[in-house]
Amino acid sequence: MFKVEVGNPVNETIIFLHGGGLDHTQWKEVMHHLSPEFHCVAVDLPMHGQSTHIPLTMDGVLHRLEGVCRQYGQVHLVGLSLGGAIVLTALSRFPQFIKSAVISGTTTLLSEKNATRLNKYMAPMYRLLRPEWVTTLTMKGFNIPPRFQTDIQQATKSASVEQVRAMYTLLAKVQLPMLNQVPLLVIAGEKENELVKNSQYNILSYVERSKAAIVPSVGHAWSYETPLLFAEVVQYWCEEQQIHFVLKTLH
Repeated sequence: MFKVEVGNPVNETIIFLHGGGLDHTQWKEVMHHLSPEFHCVAVDLPMHGQSTHIPLTMDGVLHRLEGVCRQYGQVHLVGLSLGGAIVLTALSRFPQFIKSAVISGTTTLLSEKNATRLNKYMAPMYRLLRPEWVTTLTMKGFNIPPRFQTDIQQATKSASVEQVRAMYTLLAKVQLPMLNQVPLLVIAGEKENELVKNSQYNILSYVERSKAAIVPSVGHAWSYETPLLFAEVVQYWCEEQQIHFVLKTLH
């Protein structure tokens, strides 16, 4: 998988996994804020960005992600949406390489039956969308500030029916780490849909050493909306396993 790195490699490493339909540039400003204290690595997931030549499957991406983690010893994993689903499943597959984890906007409640329906009826709509429409819909739907438009235009070039089907299929294969020993923070934006928020409680109910919180006044892709706050939330968790004071803790 393609990756970019910022910060001093002697510091602890945070690996960032972007959301579906995006790419590593999602984390550009977040990593800028964290790079004085951490070594930050952002990947392009398979079928995204500069990794479009790699098929996207849960087993395949976990195999590649484990290889990246091995390079740095124990790492902190951060994932949004699709990236969060991969992080969550990684806790079951290779917890020995993960020091802590943060996921945001991730659903655990998409069944294989519903994924099949989405692949049949929703994914084909991408054949009808021009690239500039995908960019506009992404920017408006996620409340992404205009300064990120060039990054979004580049990221959404990889949008296709095949990519969307691969994402739905992967999201239906999320595994909860029942015997988890890795500190896990599960976040949702206040403006997220109920499926994501219900997934938070699902994770809290089944996953040991997990905590959950709501970020006030933001939506799904809030790393774009408030990158400094996102960076601070990650730093609080990675360093202290503490929830940032701005967030509303769930119990």
